[in-house]
Parts: sequence; C-alpha cells; structure tokens
Amino acid sequence: MPTRSPVEGICIYCRTLSSNLGDEHIVPASLGGKVLIRSASCQSCERITSRFENHCADRMLRPALTHIGIRGRTKIKRSQVAVKVGKAPYSKRHKMPVTEHPGMLWMFSFSVAGILFGNTSSTPPVGRIITRPIHENIDHRLKNLSALGPDVSLIDKPFDAAPFARLLAKIAHCHLVAEIGFEHFEPLLPTLILNDHSDEQLLNYVGTHIGKNPESSDLHSIWHSKERGTNGVEYYVVHIRLFGQYDMPMHYVVAGLPK
Repeated sequence: MPTRSPVEGICIYCRTLSSNLGDEHIVPASLGGKVLIRSASCQSCERITSRFENHCADRMLRPALTHIGIRGRTKIKRSQVAVKVGKAPYSKRHKMPVTEHPGMLWMFSFSVAGILFGNTSSTPPVGRIITRPIHENIDHRLKNLSALGPDVSLIDKPFDAAPFARLLAKIAHCHLVAEIGFEHFEPLLPTLILNDHSDEQLLNYVGTHIGKNPESSDLHSIWHSKERGTNGVEYYVVHIRLFGQYDMPMHYVVAGLPK
C-alpha cells in the first residue's frame, strides 16, 4: 500500500502534539482509497472525520460500492442491496440480489468555489445530485426493480450534501500535506473539516468543474495547482475526481496559501 511520510508527532488537522497518532487514508479506505499518511491523525480528529466519511460511504455510496466490489476496511463481501418499497411513511426495506439491483452511483455537484471569484456567502451546502449507471444492462435491471411494485426507491438511506463537501475538503487537505508538506503551504481547511458548525462556509472553498470531463480509466484521481483568485491572492487548489471511470464530475477545493 503506497504511503507518505509522517508529520512527526503532530496531528495534521488540529496540529496538536500526540504520541498516539493513527494512519490516515487520503481517500477513505471505505471508498477504495489506497494511499495513506502514516501517524497523521489524533483520536479526537479521527472520530470527527470518520463520521462524515461513514455518512458518505454508508448512505450515499453503499449500493455503488457493493456493485463495484469495494469492501473497505471490513473486507465483507455483500451479495444484497436494499431498496425502499411502498409509499412513505409506510415504506419497507427490501433486500435484493446485487445481480438484479440496478446499480446506480450518486454524487453531489456544486457551483463554483466562492473564494476564487469574490462571491463568498454563508449558506448551508446545497448540491445537485449526479446519477450514473454502473452496469451497461441498466434497462434490464430496472425491469427487475419494477416487479416490486409502482413505488420503489433506490435510495435506502437519506444523505446530505454537507458531509460530502467536508469529505472533499478532507481529501484535499490530506493531499497537500502528503505531497508538499506544511512547510510549503498555510492550510485553509481544518476548521471546516473538524467543525460542522462551519458548514455554511464550505461552498466558499469547494466547487465542481463546469463542462464535460474527459474519459478516465482511474477509479480516483487527485492533483493540485496554483491558481489566482479574482482578489489577486494565489491559492493551492486540489482537483479531485472520485469514481472517474464512471463519468463522475471533477471537484476542486481551495485548500491553502503558498508560503
């Protein structure tokens, strides 16, 4: 498993000294991430990042992860996927074989990151849900679903935009720490990552690229660049494409200031 050099005895999020730091995956292992930073996160910060990582993996992405075959840390192979059958509030959870389930990938897209364009705001994150099929025989699989009745929802558990935006911020922060180190940038994201009371500031730093993305054979790809905002300030911007091989969009996060 590829690793990056540790930050000696200092948590990469809260920057406190600790002799008991855990390893941190840049992209969570639950999403198929392989690259990690050794001895990176204190237990307190681990609990915080785990909450929004689990929200994304267990709610927004669980059906897709099952279809793709990503097992995460548990290594459990799931053979069934749940759907909701019937009208709310009387709908019931129904499990169907993964070979018959339609297999859809959901993800949020956002507008532009406000800090780059001088239009910052204080509003809770709102995103547009992007949907992509995982299998080519999607029409056949949807017929299997229709056999369950007229009111069937593929969304087993509700999910929100804010945890996903925080996940993107966490990935961006970890990427810069691993690739260039704190000696080369001033981080902008730890408060947003650790404090959900800062959710209304997330979309000032997190955005989605506009336009068609190129074809990709990579599950995930991450890279960074220096970009100047309309305010004249130069920033490190991290570009993140999760599940790119399924035509998911490219997100970007304004993650730091060059030193």
